[in-house]
Amino acid sequence: MIAATTESEEIKDRALRIEKQGLRLRRLVENLNLFSKLSLAMGIGKGKIQVSRFLRKTITEMRNQTEDERMQLNLDIQEELQGLVLGFNENLMERALMNLLYNAVQHNPEGCEITVRLYQDEKAHVSLQVEDNGCGLEKAALERLNRKTMSGSPVQDSMAWD
Repeated sequence: MIAATTESEEIKDRALRIEKQGLRLRRLVENLNLFSKLSLAMGIGKGKIQVSRFLRKTITEMRNQTEDERMQLNLDIQEELQGLVLGFNENLMERALMNLLYNAVQHNPEGCEITVRLYQDEKAHVSLQVEDNGCGLEKAALERLNRKTMSGSPVQDSMAWD
């Protein structure tokens, strides 16, 4: 009887290890597929775009789509960067920015202030920062996100160009 229980537990442990490895492999394959898609897309449709115009257009689209008085969308562009032209895939960048804005709106039903900021730091790196003053994430959700992404605060996301 004792041997049967031990054998059964050993089989369960092996099955759990196999399942974990399978999930790990699935995530690796998904990441590789995403990387491949992004690598292909980065070379396709990459154009020289005036960043301030792109940001104004995207923010205006978001304002028109939400039309919620509880949401305040702000755009803050450092004066020196008003005429900045960079090469990037406009569709991919718009998708990324809209996803960040939609997340801020969706997860703050009581309303919040969302600020999109384009600035240059002391090392001359240009950064695009999206932040909100909303309700934030529950501690457990925040820990889960940080464990998966190993990145900074999910309330403040940045994209940087060198």
